[in-house]
Amino acid sequence: MKFIRDNRILMGVAASNGTLNLFNAAIEAVAILYIVRELEVPPAMLGVIFAIGSLSLIPAALAASRLPRRFGVGRTLLLTVGVIVLSDLVVPILAGPLWFILVALLDHETFLATGFISFSVSQVSLRQSLTPDSMQGRMNSLMTVSARSAVPIGALLGGVMGEFIGLREALFIAVVGEAASVIWLIYFGVWRVKEMPSLDAAHQN
Repeated sequence: MKFIRDNRILMGVAASNGTLNLFNAAIEAVAILYIVRELEVPPAMLGVIFAIGSLSLIPAALAASRLPRRFGVGRTLLLTVGVIVLSDLVVPILAGPLWFILVALLDHETFLATGFISFSVSQVSLRQSLTPDSMQGRMNSLMTVSARSAVPIGALLGGVMGEFIGLREALFIAVVGEAASVIWLIYFGVWRVKEMPSLDAAHQN
């Protein structure tokens, strides 16, 4: 824990990842209910959209390794958070005929998968490049626990908001929460990282 706390880049990654997981879980807790109840998308059609959207994971994984080389590591993290936020914003603002909603939801799934895969690959590669081999296991376990522990809390938060203020309103608030994850990337200077740093950089941060 001290190793992560003493490194601003790792702290920024941990805080940003935790915030993103927290509010994405809130979205997932109410999104399907909203899509089926309010947008009146048949559950079978929604399942087809999820199945087709999952096919985008392969090209997303391929693109994930190219983005940091083109935009820099830190800016890739900012960019992918932006893609995730805009993708999730589609859901509460959707309106129109069923065919349009289905196409928009398919685009939502595709870009959301691309954003999350690229964010995950970039942040994992970044934190591993800053960590000595002897501490990789402890660092990864702490990062994983901190990120995943936010998921049940976020799901509970989403459910409570959906119950008391409405599904659509809960989605809007959770999207804003996702966007707030960029604050940590900026505050801790993660966005300035252009290339995967060496261990020497880790000791300097």
